[in-house]
Amino acid sequence: MILLCENIAWVQADDGRATPFDESRLYGTLSRAALSAGYRDWWFGEAVTIAVREFVCAHCERQTVAASTLAGLVEGVLRALGFADVAEAYRRRHECAEVRLDEIADNDGALSELEFFRRLDAALGTTRNVELALVHVRGLRLCVMRLRGAQYWSATCRRFADEILLHVRERVARSRRNETGTLCLAVTE
Repeated sequence: MILLCENIAWVQADDGRATPFDESRLYGTLSRAALSAGYRDWWFGEAVTIAVREFVCAHCERQTVAASTLAGLVEGVLRALGFADVAEAYRRRHECAEVRLDEIADNDGALSELEFFRRLDAALGTTRNVELALVHVRGLRLCVMRLRGAQYWSATCRRFADEILLHVRERVARSRRNETGTLCLAVTE
């Protein structure tokens, strides 16, 4: 028999499945929301995560909370702490797209630059969604090194990385030209 630990909180999805509350997942989501709200070194994420878990453990029936209730709880805590901008970014967390440059460049054979940019344009097609608030571009360094066949980072790699970033910015700007609202572009090497 497996006994439940008293300090485990559960999150119940719309389909009825219950999964353990994942603190690292919430912390990561809060960190990304804070970053998109303009906070680079936002340290409240850990405290909010712990407070939410403790609340669920202490005040929710069978230490279980519905996913939608959990989202509302997190937003409420953020607003109560004076971080309405982070709460809004958290609310819009599903309005995010991720483009993995390293996966686009991952190919068993040699991938030409032309083919890479064609694939990149296809991946950036998601930025046309007017509800989208954030596009996170990941894997820039690995992508450049794969495409260049480089063993180490060089000035040539840096120039090619800048070329890719310029291409991404131009494509995103072109796809959103007539839209109102802000689209954040985050790049992780």
